[in-house]
Amino acid sequence: MSVAEFLSWEAGDDRRWQLVDGAPQPMAAANRTHGALLAEAGGSIGNHLVALKSPCRVIMMPGIIPHVRSSHNFRIRDLAVTCSGYQSEETALTEPVLIVEILSPSNQAETWANVWTYTTIPSVKES
Repeated sequence: MSVAEFLSWEAGDDRRWQLVDGAPQPMAAANRTHGALLAEAGGSIGNHLVALKSPCRVIMMPGIIPHVRSSHNFRIRDLAVTCSGYQSEETALTEPVLIVEILSPSNQAETWANVWTYTTIPSVKES
């Protein structure tokens, strides 16, 4: 499945999905600890950017299209930071400079296996 097909695809359920190498993949629901860490990290990074008077902003659960196999991958990450503006609403975050993924025992191996895909995005400074 291509990214264009994925974005028009309807799964027929309430789960969040991402596209991994052309195959839709359901995402596990966040547990309480994951949600608390996500909120704390997003708030801390956001407050830091505001204190610096930075034009950058934290985006929670952004769609990311890595450069490797970009036509068949649409990943959903926990947090990202972007410094680029936009004129209209975007489906995928363009030019992220930081990507944050919270590891949990159930997805640790998968997350580490996917980190390399984010390093292929030229704008990413940290992942």
